[in-house]
Amino acid sequence: MKNILKIQYIIIFLLFYSCSSETVPSEQTSSEPIITFQDSLSYTMGVNIGQNLPETASIANYESDGRLNAPSALRNAEPIVELVREIAIKSGNALEIASGTGQHVVKLAAALPHLDWQPSDVDETRIKSIRCWSDDHHLTNLKPPCLLDATKEGWAAEHHGQDLILLVNLLHLISIEETKILVKEVSKALAPKGVLSLIHI
Repeated sequence: MKNILKIQYIIIFLLFYSCSSETVPSEQTSSEPIITFQDSLSYTMGVNIGQNLPETASIANYESDGRLNAPSALRNAEPIVELVREIAIKSGNALEIASGTGQHVVKLAAALPHLDWQPSDVDETRIKSIRCWSDDHHLTNLKPPCLLDATKEGWAAEHHGQDLILLVNLLHLISIEETKILVKEVSKALAPKGVLSLIHI
């Protein structure tokens, strides 16, 4: 599993900078986006050092109001917050791709109030869950969740100017072709000096 993840990260690293070089002129290299890899296997590329995070389980329980409650999301929320806190900029726009149940993003928005958070997901059921968790916290820097399939071309046009884009536990679920599209769109959506953070738990 470690070798698979390492190869996957190397591919994404190369794809990302290939896409960035197509969209950023050479004289603006100081403003190129930053990519960081953070994972529970302590293998990293980019700026930050990986940390050991709790193991996860792909279990989510439905509650009566429509929210999803995942024990793994509760366990991992604080470590994820600490990882993001290390690389988060002072202020700006943050997009979380594949927010899932919504339990992570409410913790992130509460802990990092200087960032305006946009949760997203490809699934309507998860969008409803994100909304439920968001409504509980009444955070002014947490936007309503939006439907977003990050593996489809063109989404960057509606989500440009992101200072931080966060992906947690997504890459192993999508194909190489879908990953290529995601990376290309991310490179377009990031603002100059924006940060892409990939966390694998």
